[in-house]
Amino acid sequence: MSEYVLCFPRKIVPPVNGVIDFNEELWEEILKNAEFILRQEAEISQDYKQLIPYIYLLNDGKVLSYRRTPKGREQRLHSLCSIGFGGHVNPADNDGDISAIVFKTAVREIREELGLSLEENRFSIRGFLNDDDNPVGFVHYGLVLRVVLEPGEQRQLREEDAISSLAFVEIGSNLEGCEYETWSVLLWNYLMEKGV
Repeated sequence: MSEYVLCFPRKIVPPVNGVIDFNEELWEEILKNAEFILRQEAEISQDYKQLIPYIYLLNDGKVLSYRRTPKGREQRLHSLCSIGFGGHVNPADNDGDISAIVFKTAVREIREELGLSLEENRFSIRGFLNDDDNPVGFVHYGLVLRVVLEPGEQRQLREEDAISSLAFVEIGSNLEGCEYETWSVLLWNYLMEKGV
């Protein structure tokens, strides 16, 4: 079955690697120019970026970390650790409002990956994440979203097949003991500089 993913023209975003603060003008431009494209075409396109809600979860000032297992769809990320959850935005989440579609995707991804049911208003936008220095990052663009867990919610988290080794990591500590995906390193550096 063909999968369509939400994309926008690459030329819209600044050619900056790393996380940049949220910018309403840029967000509106992305939404205005967004369209669904076949994933197999988007994965090799020089002209488009796939928009990915990239969500980090906070509990008591610590960020949730995990390891990606070989059961995940994105082979290029297998066995790497991450502090971000998320996935592609598909037409199945479509209700006509692109911004709402992105947040519905975020809700779905956290439910599927961690078993946690959250309302859309729990996701706050922090910024945008770009990394053109590797094949995965070159065709993707992250909308960085933050979820602050409420007391007791951390006990509801569960690991699904594509993730393992859930643990909360103190901001300010080093990301040691695992090789982290590039997006997570970029986000970690941003959080160290700007705060959670």
